[in-house]
Amino acid sequence: TLVVSHVRAWEAPTARALLAFARKGGTVVLDALSGRKDFDSGAHRPWPGHLAGPLGLAVTDLETGLGTFPLVAHQHAAGAAATYRTAVRCEAAWTPVSALRFADDASPAVMQRRWGRGRFVYV
Repeated sequence: TLVVSHVRAWEAPTARALLAFARKGGTVVLDALSGRKDFDSGAHRPWPGHLAGPLGLAVTDLETGLGTFPLVAHQHAAGAAATYRTAVRCEAAWTPVSALRFADDASPAVMQRRWGRGRFVYV
């Protein structure tokens, strides 16, 4: 398992390496802050950079705030997302990992999709 958290910038070769890692059976966990820019600070829209197209995952907005995003699981309070929430569009290949959802609109807090013999997880 490779956890890619708060890795704000990468180039196309890094994205290809992440795709290859998952294709060979690895799990790649991405968070909403990763892949937003290239090394020259050029912003990706949508992000994650060089992965949005192949994965069918388009993050288009980021809202931040400490503890302001309540979560529920099975209709019971389940804490809060600590610092951020994103606007994201996912192709049908993405499915919720668990019953953990945002309280205000019931959108999934964790998504996953198969990629070759592995998978990508988005939190």
